[in-house]
Amino acid sequence: MAASGVTHVWLPPSSQSVAPQGGTADDRLDWGLSFICKDDIQFFDGQGNPDTGDDIEPAFDIDHLNPRVQRELSDWMNWLKTEIGFGG
Repeated sequence: MAASGVTHVWLPPSSQSVAPQGGTADDRLDWGLSFICKDDIQFFDGQGNPDTGDDIEPAFDIDHLNPRVQRELSDWMNWLKTEIGFGG
């Protein structure tokens, strides 16, 4: 692939989801409105903290200041490294 000039390849998340692109394997990262930024009104009526970054459409803005969000994202990324074998 590199010889053909390909520099990046996107792979969908390696977990279950209602979407064909993937998602989470269990209830981790399964957050309600209190974990969505309160100023994200395009897709959700979030109840969390204000957004701390740029909007990424078509995804909702996760409240990254929320301690549960921080813990579960960290746990999930460590699971991908240790159990699934992702590098990085």
